[in-house]
Amino acid sequence: MSNFSCVRWRCMFIALVGFSFLLLAMVRIPVNSGGIQGMKVQEPLVVLISGGKFIMGNDKGAPEERPEHTVQLRPYYLAKYEVSNEEFVSFLNAVQAEVRDSGNVFYGDLKIAQLHCRHYCNEWEEEILYENGHFKVLPDRERNPVVLVTWFGAMSYARWLAEQTGRPYRLPTESEWEYAAGEGRKHLPWAGTSMAARLDAYANLCDAFCAIPNWGTKKLHDGYPKTSPIGTFKPNALGLYDMTGNVYEWCGESYYVYTTRKEGSLEIPDPYLHTVRGGSWLNSPKGATVTARYTAKADYADVAIGFRLARDLER
Repeated sequence: MSNFSCVRWRCMFIALVGFSFLLLAMVRIPVNSGGIQGMKVQEPLVVLISGGKFIMGNDKGAPEERPEHTVQLRPYYLAKYEVSNEEFVSFLNAVQAEVRDSGNVFYGDLKIAQLHCRHYCNEWEEEILYENGHFKVLPDRERNPVVLVTWFGAMSYARWLAEQTGRPYRLPTESEWEYAAGEGRKHLPWAGTSMAARLDAYANLCDAFCAIPNWGTKKLHDGYPKTSPIGTFKPNALGLYDMTGNVYEWCGESYYVYTTRKEGSLEIPDPYLHTVRGGSWLNSPKGATVTARYTAKADYADVAIGFRLARDLER
């Protein structure tokens, strides 16, 4: 692909992320949220991703993974871990999020999370509780990844943390996510390994211990029927944990159709449709590759979707 094409891809990603922030503005996200007096804001541990050129996508994958195309990335930071329950609860309490109908959690006009499971529940035990106007985490689940969080919730958390710390936190783009998960130009099929038989050392997937009966592969034994505490398994070579499995992770921009065309507009089927990456405790290895793309509406939440943060380099 020519240099012109690489520049075009960067421009498209900038436009997509910019549109995502415009979408938040349109739905009236609160800006000056403040914090609880005396509360210490917990920032994520981050890894510097050097950036570079790589082949994104998979011509042998599902239709939404095609075609393969060259992308050039600038350096950026990516969180080592997925956002945990305790971190997200700190945000909910700081902004005084409201619990409304059927356990939906709102921040201003946005549905940012829900307390109750509605999809793939299988005796799911609620991990974030709301009692006497205060959010708290179920004991021993503090370090599990937050789930039942919408794209609005993930974006709101990133914006709140950026306001509190003065650092440019955000959600990663799809290309940033895929590049880091696949260890840059190596573009491994899973985070940490190219061998499916070794995945139970790196990922919490739906296997012999999976909570959904007769769903997972019996060849892997990771020991967890549902989510696992963040950082339980081995990291990939870049030092990132749970990039494959545990929970899907929201990406920042709207879902778009891959193309290698040098001209023409980017095809965005629905601006409210966003991509989740990495697979989860509900997935088999085939459904959790670094190129696999799944979509959900911005206000959708379930027990398999969480997120991690990215951060721009400060100038």
